Amino acid sequence: MESSLWYYRLVKKQQYDNIGHEYVQKINPSKKYALPETLLYLAGKIENKKVLDLACGDGYYTRILAKLNPQKIVGVDISSTMIDIAKAKEEEVPLGVEYIQQDVLSLSLSEEFDVITAVY
Repeated sequence: MESSLWYYRLVKKQQYDNIGHEYVQKINPSKKYALPETLLYLAGKIENKKVLDLACGDGYYTRILAKLNPQKIVGVDISSTMIDIAKAKEEEVPLGVEYIQQDVLSLSLSEEFDVITAVY
């Protein structure tokens, strides 16, 4: 079981590393209109809270949450390509988001968070 989980993680990482740049260019109506509103409703008031966004991809939704003035916001994704894209977008328009490349299934962070999101 452990070896099959390891293989699954490797395949997923490689998959998103390979398609990262194409993936971020695809913005369908639900991603642009329905999901952000739903995410904001479900996350609730996050001002001055610590927020963790799991499987954040290029940080699309992480940046939406960052505009609500959390105390801290961290995005985590398995794909180094997606994290590189997210970091580049953070450099273009700084919102104070920290991005970490790590597998969320074996996530190891040294702090606790008030709100944890995972879109998709």
